[in-house]
Amino acid sequence: MRHGLTSPLAFDQVEKWYRIILDDPEAWPDPFSSDTRYQAALSLAEAEVRLERARVAEAEAVQSLELGREEKGLFDGFPKEAIASLDEDLRALVRVARRIDRLNASAGENRLRLTTRYRREAEAQRRKALNRWIKIQSGFPKQSQILP
Repeated sequence: MRHGLTSPLAFDQVEKWYRIILDDPEAWPDPFSSDTRYQAALSLAEAEVRLERARVAEAEAVQSLELGREEKGLFDGFPKEAIASLDEDLRALVRVARRIDRLNASAGENRLRLTTRYRREAEAQRRKALNRWIKIQSGFPKQSQILP
């Protein structure tokens, strides 16, 4: 199962955040703008979208891992004596099924570690973008203060 955290950002989500950040419902993100204020707003909007997406993916990974832990393996609860009484081919199948159960649990833990790493990276990117925005914004009045 792919997490989708490295795929391109959804433009409509970036646009939504961009407009919120600039306090302008008509603003249009322009990645080629030379205006540092608009560049900073776009970076912050992208960081917000990345962070939101990473948090959702991490929550899904946690939920999936918890559900996986609640589910019993295929042969959990079978008495060892019953399994021991099976012929060699069936015992081999039981061993394979148990290995698959362990691999699935391990995959869930790996997915959680990966999504947690992406969330932390997204938080760091957001902090940097927010600090840049605050630094740049401190010299500009809000859009709502400019308009009558």
